[in-house]
Formats: sequence, C-alpha cells, structure tokens
Amino acid sequence: MQCNIIKIGNLVRNKERFVKRRQHLVGPNSSTLKALEILTGCYTLVQGNTVTAMGSFKGLKQVRRVVEDCIQNKMHPVYHVKTLMMKRELASETCS
Repeated sequence: MQCNIIKIGNLVRNKERFVKRRQHLVGPNSSTLKALEILTGCYTLVQGNTVTAMGSFKGLKQVRRVVEDCIQNKMHPVYHVKTLMMKRELASETCS
C-alpha cells in the first residue's frame, strides 16, 4: 500500500479552467472518480489543489496518468475509464 499526492494547482493558470477540469475529474455525483477507484483499486480524494491516492504502485501510476491528462486537457477521464475497462475485460478473457 503506497500513497501518492499529486499537486494539480500549478498545472493550469486560469482559475475557471482549473475548476472546470477538476469537476471533469470528479464527474456528476462523483461517478467518474468512483469508476476510477474501482478500476485502479486505489482510494482517491480530490480536494483543493491536490489529488491524493492510496493503493498499489500499478494503480497509483494509472491514477496519476488520468489526473495529469485531465488537468492538462489532453484527454477526458471518461476515455481513460473506458480504456481501463477494456484492458480489464481483455485480461479476464486471456486468463480464462
């Protein structure tokens, strides 16, 4: 079990854009954040200018990539969630 604190406050200069992108990360009723937690196996908390995650090293790496891509406006977190779901599905098919 590891912990990772990701500082997102200095990644965007415009405050309005920052708030909007942080809201994309959380999603409506925290649904995007919950899906990310389930798929990565990490507990995640978004508060203020930081995102904190606890879990396995592999999960933390995935969470960091999703958070940084979302805040830097490279990719919407929903697409990351879909990708993680497909990877999990493919992994379960190859194992069975």
